[in-house]
Amino acid sequence: MDNKRLLKKIAKLETKLDLLETEFDYLNNILIKCVFQRESQP
Repeated sequence: MDNKRLLKKIAKLETKLDLLETEFDYLNNILIKCVFQRESQP
C-alpha cells in the first residue's frame, strides 16, 4: 500500500472519528439532562 492511499485512509478515519465524537457529545448531553431531571424531581 503506497503512501497516498494510506493518507486517504487516515483522512477517512479521522472524519469518522470526528463524527463519532460529535455523536458521543450529543448523547452525553442528553444523558446528563436526564440524570439532572431525575435528581431534581422529588
